[in-house]
Amino acid sequence: MGLLDRRRKKVAENAASLVEDGESVERVAIVNEKANLKGRNYAVVATDEAVYAIRFTTFGISKLDGVESRTPIAEAALERQDHVLRIGEAAYFPLLGAKGDADELVEFVAARA
Repeated sequence: MGLLDRRRKKVAENAASLVEDGESVERVAIVNEKANLKGRNYAVVATDEAVYAIRFTTFGISKLDGVESRTPIAEAALERQDHVLRIGEAAYFPLLGAKGDADELVEFVAARA
């Protein structure tokens, strides 16, 4: 298991305590709020019920700070365009090595919407 795989697994474990009761984390993409990747990092998390944007702590590699948004999966308009992951009007930028995770997340959500 590579470093990114371990980080993704740890983020999913930490996100599990922040999603609503009865939901389980199915997909995770690690993203940043800025194209130059110098903004805050987020974990975009999909469950069978919703898509979450969860803030990382300021210096956290896998520690999460809190839920920024929760969108029911039926209403989650996820879209990948070039280097951007859009959740409705919000734009996030997948970290290096996480672009495939963003694609998987979009496919997961599309199959359930």
